[in-house]
Amino acid sequence: MSVRATSRMSVELNSTSSNAAFGVARSLSGRRWRLLSADTSAVQSLSNAIGVSQALARLLLARGVTPDTAATYLNPTLKHHLPEPLSLKDMDKAVGRAQTAVERGEQIAIFGDYDVDGTTSAALLSEFLSAVGAPTRIYIPDRMTEGYGPNERALLQLQADGVSLVVTVDCGAGAVAPLQASRAAGLDIIVLDHHAVDIAPPAVAHVNP
Repeated sequence: MSVRATSRMSVELNSTSSNAAFGVARSLSGRRWRLLSADTSAVQSLSNAIGVSQALARLLLARGVTPDTAATYLNPTLKHHLPEPLSLKDMDKAVGRAQTAVERGEQIAIFGDYDVDGTTSAALLSEFLSAVGAPTRIYIPDRMTEGYGPNERALLQLQADGVSLVVTVDCGAGAVAPLQASRAAGLDIIVLDHHAVDIAPPAVAHVNP
């Protein structure tokens, strides 16, 4: 490559970089980074208000962040971003039945799926119920021998062992037949499940976001 061509390329790259975000003229995939235009005074104002660099303030402004919302944006919490739990369908029924079970000292079982969603949900719910004076039994079915979700044999065995309320976590929404058999036997079940179904399960409550 000639000296002139090299010089011209250098000028072009410098010109491109000067207009690129943080001087990145081309990303690894060959795309150019560009920042949305922002009012200089607004950038300075946000930077001063929350104590961040102007570069970060400009990025925050591009996302619609203001001095009033910056704190919750930079330090998000589940309490702030999740909806009011009682706004979920059947949540009031689920809470009411669970509260009754706790107050009466009923035996409660948590029926969870074997995966991460199910096991962590079972652990969290068990920890909470234990903290309010209601020790629980956790049942995780064997995926190879029992299949996915609640099954009639396991539910009726829990009832035979003295359980009067079963709370399913990360499963149960599609277990219509096992839940019908359990209801007929007098076992109450609360379904906490995020899987979409066409037919609502026959349960005391079906909480599904």
